[in-house]
Amino acid sequence: MRCSVACAAFVVAIGVSARAQDTTTATPKHFLRVVYVYDSLTQEPIVGAEIKDLLTGNSLETTRTGNAELVPEFVKSTGAMLSVRKLGYAPVSLFVDPLVPTAFGVALSPAVVELPTVVTRANFQMARDVGTRAGFDRRCASGQPTCFRGDSIAQYPSHGLGDFIRFAPGVHNKLGTMWSTGANMCTPTFYVDGGLWKSPPLPNPLLGPLDVQPHGQFTEPSPFTPLNVQGIEVYPSGQPRPPRFGGGDPSCGAIVIWTKDDER
Repeated sequence: MRCSVACAAFVVAIGVSARAQDTTTATPKHFLRVVYVYDSLTQEPIVGAEIKDLLTGNSLETTRTGNAELVPEFVKSTGAMLSVRKLGYAPVSLFVDPLVPTAFGVALSPAVVELPTVVTRANFQMARDVGTRAGFDRRCASGQPTCFRGDSIAQYPSHGLGDFIRFAPGVHNKLGTMWSTGANMCTPTFYVDGGLWKSPPLPNPLLGPLDVQPHGQFTEPSPFTPLNVQGIEVYPSGQPRPPRFGGGDPSCGAIVIWTKDDER
């Protein structure tokens, strides 16, 4: 019942905003996107949740109704990768496509312990983590990797994985190039379902069906798409990560992809 009341208020607020844009041309309201952040268990709105643009660093907080308006600077023509956080909840990262509806909700799940405690213990836990699929949520809740969940990226099936990865801290472009610990460009080590993803001739796992190589020729599409990927973890260069993902260039980061075809 509480969800029904909160959601009804949210819909009414959107309706008011929609009517307002018909009566004024001073502010481009049709470019605004309203985000409603709520507790996944109680369905109550979450006040003071931080919504941050991972590319620009711009951020804002939700109001007492759980809503926040994303001004045009947040969602450019290429979209935006946002991080939604609140003390006591597991953070969520999501890609906002410029063509999505002007209003959408984000559910935050309560953390087992408060985030400062998780972060304090994270270095110790990460070194002991065995790097399995079952530990995905625990690693993501530590705040050390940037994580993308399958239910979020599956909303954009025509995109390549690189369209999401490029917004993660430490990543240079959608092909996955990173900044090394020495401030140079480097190629991260890729892992798929816990195993090392070999270099070419296998395709770059981040490429999509329409990606082209720098010389302009089409490259072989990646076998991984938003529809068959369950989760992604991005570890910037120098960031602690499970020993299972510690191979490759020690000065560069790692990108871990979990597919829906393997349950290891």
